[in-house]
Amino acid sequence: MYLIFLITFAEEKKKHNLITKVTYKLVNHYKYCKYFFTLCLWLCLQQSVFAQNDTLPTVSTPEADTIAATTSDAPHSTSKAIDARVDYTAADSIVFEVNSKQVTTFGESNIKYQDIDLSAEVIELGLSNNVLSAFGVFDSLTNQYEGLPVFKDGSDVFDSDSMRYNFRSKQGLAFGVVTQQNEGFLHGGRIKIHEDREIHIHRGKYTTCDERCPHFYVEISKGKVIPNDKILFGPAWIVIDEITLPVVLPFGYFPITQGRTNGIIVPSFGDDRDKGFFFREGGFYFGIGDYFDIRLTGDYYTLGSWRTTLRSNYVVRYKFTGSLEFEYASLKLDEIRQSPTFNIRWNHQQDPKSMNHGTFSASVNFGAAAHAQQNSYETYDMLNSNITSSVAYSKEFVGTPFRFSATIDHSQNNLDSTISLTMPRLRFSMGAQQPFKVRSGSGRKERFYNRISIQYSADLQNRLLNAKMDSSFFKRDTWRDFRNGIQHQIPISTNFRLFRHITVTPSVNYTERWYLSKEIREWDANKPLTDTTFGGVVTRDISGFSRVFNYSAGASATTKLYGMYRFKNQYVQAVRHVITPTLSYSFTPDFGAQKYGYFGTYQASANADDVRQYSYYGNEVFGAPSVGRQNAVSFSINNNVEAKVKSKADTVTGYKKIKLIESLSISGSYNFAADSLKMSVISISGYTTLLQRISVRYAASFDPYALVKSGITKDLQRSNTFMLDKYGTLWRKTDDNWNFGASYSFNPIKNDEVPKRTGVYSYFDMPWNVSLSYNLSIPRKYYYNEFNQLDSVKNTVVQTLGVSGNFSLSKQWKINFSTGWDFQQKGISYTTVNLNRDLHCWEMLFTWVPMGVNKRWEFTLRVKADMLKDVKHTMRSANMYF
Repeated sequence: MYLIFLITFAEEKKKHNLITKVTYKLVNHYKYCKYFFTLCLWLCLQQSVFAQNDTLPTVSTPEADTIAATTSDAPHSTSKAIDARVDYTAADSIVFEVNSKQVTTFGESNIKYQDIDLSAEVIELGLSNNVLSAFGVFDSLTNQYEGLPVFKDGSDVFDSDSMRYNFRSKQGLAFGVVTQQNEGFLHGGRIKIHEDREIHIHRGKYTTCDERCPHFYVEISKGKVIPNDKILFGPAWIVIDEITLPVVLPFGYFPITQGRTNGIIVPSFGDDRDKGFFFREGGFYFGIGDYFDIRLTGDYYTLGSWRTTLRSNYVVRYKFTGSLEFEYASLKLDEIRQSPTFNIRWNHQQDPKSMNHGTFSASVNFGAAAHAQQNSYETYDMLNSNITSSVAYSKEFVGTPFRFSATIDHSQNNLDSTISLTMPRLRFSMGAQQPFKVRSGSGRKERFYNRISIQYSADLQNRLLNAKMDSSFFKRDTWRDFRNGIQHQIPISTNFRLFRHITVTPSVNYTERWYLSKEIREWDANKPLTDTTFGGVVTRDISGFSRVFNYSAGASATTKLYGMYRFKNQYVQAVRHVITPTLSYSFTPDFGAQKYGYFGTYQASANADDVRQYSYYGNEVFGAPSVGRQNAVSFSINNNVEAKVKSKADTVTGYKKIKLIESLSISGSYNFAADSLKMSVISISGYTTLLQRISVRYAASFDPYALVKSGITKDLQRSNTFMLDKYGTLWRKTDDNWNFGASYSFNPIKNDEVPKRTGVYSYFDMPWNVSLSYNLSIPRKYYYNEFNQLDSVKNTVVQTLGVSGNFSLSKQWKINFSTGWDFQQKGISYTTVNLNRDLHCWEMLFTWVPMGVNKRWEFTLRVKADMLKDVKHTMRSANMYF
């Protein structure tokens, strides 16, 4: 009786939520009553709600309410019954009203039904009419509504002030709704959701700003959303920062199609001093299927210049992806039509999983020499004088040491319009093999011959060098200038220990080249040079197979020497010096000897005694063997110096290692077989890092031989006399090269006690990065002074200073810059300044080149989202130049 009284009391007072909550909580205080209450409630619902052979009682609804379900007259119809599990939770309480068949949840409520997920502070579920209602509650402390409804139906998410939804008709009515459609957000004062997920809007907003109160939007009087297709709207106004612009849109639509679609690309416009007023990057976009698209755009200038561009992106998932771009341009300057230019770019990447242990990639950049300078506005393209291309395929034969690769390489110099092609290059190689290797577990002791390693590679190339990129390039004669051949290489090596601490590595190398032609040079007295002079060297190719080989043998020995000096100083504990000396010996026969037949002679002038030696294969792809016998010893000594100093950061040992000299190397060679100038130039190079931020690199060359005046030209040339014998010094320095680089990041201050400024500015809230580079090259020019003594001057000293970095004035301001100073030209090098201001859903960009040939500035204010990227305002200097 007590339980029945509580249930009846809750029914009579169902409009008083506070009393209902208290009543329900009182029931929960009685353990046994709670179980009994649950059992009775289940029996009631079993008979009235969840029984399949019974229907919910009919509840009349107003005709104007299309959200509530219409009832059926059939006494046993199940059309209105909930046909799936309903899960509901609440942080505060749940009230069941048995007679009206309604469930009300309080406090962080959540209801899940099929694909529907609803969260709100208060949710009412009508089991008789299948209507779901949700709303928040007003918090008098914050003066705001808390726990506003969030409705999810599949991939659609709606934030609203209040809403009603019918399970059976799948129609809903919501107020104050915010929902995301692709990159945009749709705000609706009142919206109606239909069964097919179409949405009707009354007094709405469309924006790409994710704020509840957006910074800009299109105010829509009425509209309709067709899912994954478009948003249609009637009369609308553009509002920026709550200021309505005097622009009325009678109708319009926003595409929200998933995937690609066709459309018009709106061009940008401006003025160019040399080309006139322009429309740039306008055209059409075609989304052709799921695998590729086409973007066709063009530039037009009122003074006659034009450019057209075709771009395409393609992708097949798990197979390959890439892009293709073709540009064709015609420039007209000062009423003179220039030769048309073109450029092709192709990037392709194959998924290794689809190639069965093979790879394929392509990076192609090919075109006319002046195309980038005349048509590009990218700094890198304008300053880059050399462009390259590569198309490569490789295949690894699993379970074998063999590998195959095929490439096509291209290199083009835009300054002198020369081009080099390797088309194709085929390479077959075998990894290192040890035919005498001791099997593991055999118990045999390993000898030096057991470590003999053999490799093999075959390289086929068809190459064109330094061809002129002009109108004659695509003619048939160009293909006759290609050189081709095959090179085989077999290196054999082993290693062993000598005196336990010296590693000795003997080696033998064999190289063989196959050519299909050789070059013959002859003196032709009848060759016309001018109209009145005759005589010259004639070069011709003779077809035929030629086998050109060479071989060499050598050995190297290396070890490490350690030295350490300990200090009694408390700050410096010790300094360690590591010396790595390497001594090598190599022997190569004189392949310029007549018995090999690789070299010949020719008369170089009308003087019959002017006979010079040349190689028949010097211009072939792999060249020819070297002339002269090599019986040389070479050496190198590498040094590394480290110190162990006291460190407060290391709490274990109390010390840390710092590198004083990371590397300092001295190298040279001596050829016993040479008839003169047996000693090579001594090279010294080294690098280190100071204070963990400043990198220092140094390189210099020292010649041990003296200079003498030539008897004919009076120029200085190397003699076979050592500097020590003639001038009393070991060598003469030929050049110096210094490079200094430093980078530093001003990281945010971690000390919380440092007072920060108000607003968006603060003391190093964001990191700053600054990089400095300084290059100094000092080649020396030697001469004899008035005392007939050898002297030198610094010849064409090259030194440059570069500065680059990025920093933030605030969390929204970002600045990048790059500049430098050319000491030789006595001027500032190419300088750029880029400013970026984050305006949440907008961004401001400013690019400034303050000086030089490409001096210009450009200011752009645009919407971030790609969907509305044409909503922008651009200002630039005339012709992109001052």
